[in-house]
Amino acid sequence: MRGILESKAAMLCARSASEETVRELRRINTREEETFKANLKGEYAELNEDFHMLLADSSDNPYMKMYIRQLYWRSNLYVLFFMSFYCLESDYDTKRLSYMEHRKVVDAVEGGDPGAAEAAMKDHILSSYNHLLFPKKPLEGMS
Repeated sequence: MRGILESKAAMLCARSASEETVRELRRINTREEETFKANLKGEYAELNEDFHMLLADSSDNPYMKMYIRQLYWRSNLYVLFFMSFYCLESDYDTKRLSYMEHRKVVDAVEGGDPGAAEAAMKDHILSSYNHLLFPKKPLEGMS
């Protein structure tokens, strides 16, 4: 459900994002990479939430915002339980690099490409889900 709603929010954001929204998405994404590399898990988690909520807010759909917020927090309970999601070990093959997936969403929003934004967010949510289920080995065809 989260993948459906958040991918639609990303699509809507790409259709009508202001320059300010794009700048803020880019700023958040840059900070995500910095905090990830500095092993600042708490700040990274806050930035991750900021990223997802800004996209939801940019959908200009109050119901979508409400449901995305609820689904985000419910799914975050699983993330906190399975803390490997925010594992910041030195082996890049097993690391969770969601900031790189977020960058694809930002690039699509900035480029005004709703289809690419929708696909990038859908891939990101699916990748996150797969990482929780299979932390050391992604499913076939997942990148």
